[in-house]
Amino acid sequence: MSASLSQIVKVERIDFIVKSLNFLQVDPNRRMLLNEWLGELTEDLLSDMMHEARSVAPANEGRSN
Repeated sequence: MSASLSQIVKVERIDFIVKSLNFLQVDPNRRMLLNEWLGELTEDLLSDMMHEARSVAPANEGRSN
C-alpha cells in the first residue's frame, strides 16, 4: 500500500473512532479500548508523516550558509 493511501486509511479510522466516542453510548471498557486505538493510530500516522517529510526535505535544510 502506498504511503499516502496508508495515511488516508489511518485518518478514516481515526475519524470513525472519534465519531464513535462522541456520538455512540460506549461502555467504559470499550471507550478505553477506542482511546487506546486512537492513540496508536495517531502516533503511527504522525510517524508516517514525519518520515515522509524528512524524505522530501532538502539535504541542507537547517544549515546556515
